[in-house]
Amino acid sequence: MCPCGIVYSIKCCLRAESPRDFADVLLSWKHIPNVVIYDFARGLATHTNLRYPETLIFTPHEGRLADPTDGNIKMAKEGKLKISLPWLSIKKQVPDSHGHPITGSAEHYVLNDKFHEDNSKDERDALRKIGLVAQLAGKVNSQVAEQFFSKLKKNNYFLNMTLPSTHVFLMRSIIHHHNSQKNLRRLEALKKVFGTEVVLNINHQAILAVSESSTQSGETDVRQVTNLSGSEATVDLPDFDAPAIGMKTSADVNMEEVDEDMIVEDADEYSAQPWMKPHNLLQDKLLRYILDTGRLADEVIVKEGVICLLREDFWTLGLRREMESDIGNACMKLIYEDARAHGKDIYTADMYVVTTWKDSVDPLAYFPDDADMKDALVFPLWTKAAGPEHYLLCEYCTSS
Repeated sequence: MCPCGIVYSIKCCLRAESPRDFADVLLSWKHIPNVVIYDFARGLATHTNLRYPETLIFTPHEGRLADPTDGNIKMAKEGKLKISLPWLSIKKQVPDSHGHPITGSAEHYVLNDKFHEDNSKDERDALRKIGLVAQLAGKVNSQVAEQFFSKLKKNNYFLNMTLPSTHVFLMRSIIHHHNSQKNLRRLEALKKVFGTEVVLNINHQAILAVSESSTQSGETDVRQVTNLSGSEATVDLPDFDAPAIGMKTSADVNMEEVDEDMIVEDADEYSAQPWMKPHNLLQDKLLRYILDTGRLADEVIVKEGVICLLREDFWTLGLRREMESDIGNACMKLIYEDARAHGKDIYTADMYVVTTWKDSVDPLAYFPDDADMKDALVFPLWTKAAGPEHYLLCEYCTSS
């Protein structure tokens, strides 16, 4: 199953379930997922790699998130080890050989689900925890399969009385209707918010379409999409009210209710600036909704890891007000993640810390010990030059 609840493959077991059965299902796929969650992760990784010793399906580190050294194991147990897999959010610019078409990565990991993380006696399994991965922590429901099985129990009274062939046919039919209804509900929820701008891309993922005029102005081209009515493929969508997509929005929001004149005043004066690209219709609707001062100020708009941004935070960025440092730090995090996606190791400073540097404080004392090894040090500079006080984004490169 996908963590969103869609069933991709099934195997009816004639004997007790074992890692062999799960490996059979995974190996039948054209592309094995980069991250697999299983209640006996170590057994699955060992069994699968023994079946293909020449290629080793689960690598690196036998499907663990880090090299099983004593230091890494200790840090993982203490919750101090943090692993970043940026290709889970942004596809690799240069895909690996035989990489997954969605992520571009050829790495494959096997992690334990939440309820079985502490069952193993092997200390190295501490490196198979979902919470170690920044892109997965708090976003993945590892018990989605168990929850689905509990719903299927109501069918046992007649499925247990059928012949094996009938059982398989009925189970496939039940799961097909489960997938279809779940996809339909999510598509309807998205279309209610964004109109009819939801389509399927070539990988059958639900995406938000961009108009032809927007594509000509330099926006992302998504014209290569699949016909919604002619495809039975699975739509890969997270729950709409979950933070898995980094934005929490109510499904009953109607973007058309927003006043057309509500957005940033005097927007024409920004049009000449090179960083102010024209918005497409969808971006304009979303921006109007977020910056609507008539809505709740404390509504959560973005929840990503430890970052939680409210609507009033975005007001400070988009309505020409004094910017809240929380949203400034979120912008700096985007710069950091984008640099990592391009293979650059940079350091971004905390805006709350930078404001203390003007009080006769040596900024170099706040830089990391390996600052000379970074590709760049990025920090917001508070200045009084040429008018009122404001931030400037600067780059400081060490001479060594």
